[in-house]
Amino acid sequence: MLEKLCETCKQPFEPDARRTNPQRYCSAQCFYQRNGMIQNVICPVCGTGSYKQPSRIKRGDMCCTQKCGAIMFAQQRRKGRLITCPICGKETYKKHARIEQGESACSYACAKMLNRQRKQGLIAQPPNTETRRHQAFLAKLRHHNLRLEVLKAYGAWCACCSENTSQFLAIDHINGRGRQHRQTSAGANFYRWLKEQEFPLGYRVLCHNCNMALGLYGICPHNQVITTESERASSV
Repeated sequence: MLEKLCETCKQPFEPDARRTNPQRYCSAQCFYQRNGMIQNVICPVCGTGSYKQPSRIKRGDMCCTQKCGAIMFAQQRRKGRLITCPICGKETYKKHARIEQGESACSYACAKMLNRQRKQGLIAQPPNTETRRHQAFLAKLRHHNLRLEVLKAYGAWCACCSENTSQFLAIDHINGRGRQHRQTSAGANFYRWLKEQEFPLGYRVLCHNCNMALGLYGICPHNQVITTESERASSV
């Protein structure tokens, strides 16, 4: 059978003998491309060529695979970028926040080896490591000072056994329901919430032993009082 030239790609092909109408294209892809139903585009992530419908190109779908599409979407939203693992050399995708924290390994094994080499001094530490440590220290110091301020506002000693060591003290809900309170937005930073509310009534200072015994058994061995919520409410 005589070969024909495809009107799109200009490559020779053998027409199908079973078809009665003249065959002008070597494949359906050439037919769609000739009639403007698909267009050849270059993937902006990996540079691979692929065919897309004009409607999808108009919507911004230029990627060849779903993986490239996810990477492009994240880059457009400025969530992350591709970086090279310093251990195995493999490219991996990381968010900007994790990159700023010094994460550059592609897997747990590479991260473990990277931390070991950083401790040995074979690889330099991230430039913002000391800054992050200092910020964490300041945050811990602010929380410690806020906790002492709240304990001092409520007496700074246990209402049951008179313990006054700050490390042993905690804030107790006199009327109970501390678990439900912690599940609300106020429980996310309980000490800050107490200060913003100007140290409201219904709370007191207990040591961890008295607070745990009262919560588990409803009674404290030091003072066998305040066993029910009604008795707690009457004692306020």
